[in-house]
Amino acid sequence: MTETPRNTYYIIMPATRAEDVSAMRPIARLLQEDEEATRKRFGSPTFQVLKRFAKRANAEGLCSQLNALGIRAYCVSDTQIGGHLFLWAKTANQGAGGMAFRDFGDQPLYCPFDDILSICVGPVQREDNSETLIVDLHRRSTPITPRIDTAFFDFAAVTGQQAADVFGFLEILRGRVGQIQIDLQYNDVREHLTPALRNGLATLPGEFGPPDEAMPASYQTRSLKLFGVYSFLMREFEVLRAAG
Repeated sequence: MTETPRNTYYIIMPATRAEDVSAMRPIARLLQEDEEATRKRFGSPTFQVLKRFAKRANAEGLCSQLNALGIRAYCVSDTQIGGHLFLWAKTANQGAGGMAFRDFGDQPLYCPFDDILSICVGPVQREDNSETLIVDLHRRSTPITPRIDTAFFDFAAVTGQQAADVFGFLEILRGRVGQIQIDLQYNDVREHLTPALRNGLATLPGEFGPPDEAMPASYQTRSLKLFGVYSFLMREFEVLRAAG
């Protein structure tokens, strides 16, 4: 008999200022910790894993209680995390309604402009200590996220502008999509995500990246995973926020 994989549910809290919290004691009781420990949580500038549960009902119940106290907590599961895929784009063609990407396996992925919910941008280190900028295009309809490594993506070919770089590309997307969240905060908060990566989440998002020969040097594993955790948590937060 095949054993069903164990699913863990995680309570995630985005950055929340202590001055915006009016009921510290009830929150501490819910988290089963002293008030000082709870207060320190509100000094973090980014996402935290507050609690883990084996049962969905328990996780959703705590989320509801925290939300009632003004905390924008939300729940993600191992299934959600493992079902997310970052797909490196090798090339793209831009049309009137969207972008047609091809990954490094030469498989197509069409991304309509009106399906782009948010964009996450952040630096990732390589094994040779160089740094590259990664761009994730979060989509409303699917957890398959087109990912661009700016070091080898041809922005001029995609935009039709000879001098185009990543920022020109983002401005074109902003013009096509309209109201869109472009998150540039990762560089300022990345080290605060270490607890979520080290002992907060048991599962990490999937990746379909470029072959080694396509890159100047391999990514540093920790650096890439850290950005992946941030990007995933940001996408889940934006999906929930868009849903009201």
